[in-house]
Amino acid sequence: MDSNPLPGEEKDPGVDGSAHVGWWSTRVGDVIDWARSHSLSPLPLAGSCCAQLGAAVGPEIDLDEFGGGIVQYAPAHADLLIVSGSVSPARAEVLRRIYAQMATPRWVVAFGNCACAGGAFADYAPQGDLSGTLPVDIFIPGCPPRSEALLDGLAKLRGRVRRSG
Repeated sequence: MDSNPLPGEEKDPGVDGSAHVGWWSTRVGDVIDWARSHSLSPLPLAGSCCAQLGAAVGPEIDLDEFGGGIVQYAPAHADLLIVSGSVSPARAEVLRRIYAQMATPRWVVAFGNCACAGGAFADYAPQGDLSGTLPVDIFIPGCPPRSEALLDGLAKLRGRVRRSG
């Protein structure tokens, strides 16, 4: 067989000489990112009045649409950390440890005003918002946030996960 291209054809110089090496790897990456965006495994960490995260999810709010129907309680099995409440220095250390144990790639959601902006109350030595401790991907403000805000935030996170590759 002759490996020279026919007139009018261009040959992409891939590792194995095939013409569409870049195209296939891009498509496989897109499929992996799409699947990852539909299979988020959340680990909720509630620290104050926004502990009502469970109340934000009910019969009318279907987290299975986001692949988050099964809540994880082991950091090694979770790739989405949903944090609510103020971040004190002691809690910041625990959050860093849990984040380090999570599966990669991993994402963080700040849920509620305390996690998003440090809170409105001068309580037990707050350190500030969650972004000073962990890399936050999505902020969902509110005191407490509405269920629709949680769904909107998770939809935005899904789009971000799809574009991460």
